[in-house]
Amino acid sequence: MKDEVNSPEHYTSGGIECIDAIEAALTPEEFRGYLKGNIMKYVWRERKKGGAQSIAKAKWYLNRLLTHKVKHESPPVLNVRADELDAFDKVEAYHFWQERA
Repeated sequence: MKDEVNSPEHYTSGGIECIDAIEAALTPEEFRGYLKGNIMKYVWRERKKGGAQSIAKAKWYLNRLLTHKVKHESPPVLNVRADELDAFDKVEAYHFWQERA
C-alpha cells in the first residue's frame, strides 16, 4: 500500500528523497522556514482539501521541524533525541510540551 504522507512515490524516485535534496540546498534557517510554511499550508487547507491527510502531513512536517531543531540548536533546547520524535502523536506531543513549559 502506498504511504502518501511519509513516503509519497512522486517524492521518492531516484537515490534521494525530495525533502532531503531541499534541506541540502538550503541553510538550516531557510529549511526551518520551509518546514514552517508547509505546516501552515496543510493546517490551513485541512477543511477545504485533504481533511485528515492534510493534518497528517502537517504533523509529518512538524516532526521534521522538531528533529531539525534538535539537530541544529547548540546547546539543544529540547531534552530529547531526534530519533525519539518520529513516534509522536497528539497526546505524546501535548505531554512533551507540557513537561517543558
